Amino acid sequence: ALKIPCVVSNVLYSDYVKDGVTGLVCKDLSEFDSKLQFLIDHADARRDIGNAAYEDVKINYDLKKIVDIYDKAFKKLMFQNIILPQEVKR
Repeated sequence: ALKIPCVVSNVLYSDYVKDGVTGLVCKDLSEFDSKLQFLIDHADARRDIGNAAYEDVKINYDLKKIVDIYDKAFKKLMFQNIILPQEVKR
């Protein structure tokens, strides 16, 4: 949440980082170098991508929201485990 844009590998992070919007996604070391140099050379892009990444995290990865998702999933699993054996007996 530092508003610093990231340069990431497409192998692990392409589902979370929107290339050119919330960060820069690379397929190899050469592309990593060129995208990092792009951020060094373009202060406006650094600022805009960093701000967009911050907003994306705030909206989509808020701790309370994530905790609620896990809480609902856990309760659903607990409920299914309690109900399932009774349904099997019928």
